[in-house]
Formats: sequence, structure tokens, C-alpha cells
Amino acid sequence: MQNIKKTRPVRNICGPSISMRRKEMGLSQAALAAKLQLMGCDVTKNTIQRIEAGNIYVTDSELFYLITFFRCRAEDLMDGTQLENMISE
Repeated sequence: MQNIKKTRPVRNICGPSISMRRKEMGLSQAALAAKLQLMGCDVTKNTIQRIEAGNIYVTDSELFYLITFFRCRAEDLMDGTQLENMISE
């Protein structure tokens, strides 16, 4: 019997960019969550982990805190390749 893996749909396209920026800053997922919490964002290490893996949607308020923290535009966190793949499916 063949073992078939089910693929989960990607729920956000900014996870890889968030992961890359976090690592460039030398932060753990827990440290990023703590810094965002100090800004007023209600996230945990688990939330950051799931966002980076593309397992959950990113709310508009979470996106606001992320772009404020990383000092970038929302577009800077969007992966155009993933977006094109999502549209073509």
C-alpha cells in the first residue's frame, strides 16, 4: 500500500521572509515574540513558529506589528514567487 502524504495549504506568503529577517537579527522565535509582545502584539513563540511555517494566517494587526518591528513595508515581507504559485493553483 502506498503512503500518500497530504500537503497542507500555505496560509501566508510572508513566513519565509519573517524567518529570514528574524535570523539575520540573531533572534529566536521566542525572542521575536517577546519583542512583539512588548509592542502590544498578542503573539507567542508558537504563533511565530506557525507563521514562519505557513500554517496560519497572519492577521492585519500582526502584520502591522511585524512591519513596524522590522522597519519595512508589507510588500517587503511578501514572497512574489509563492504568491504566483498560490494564484496559479
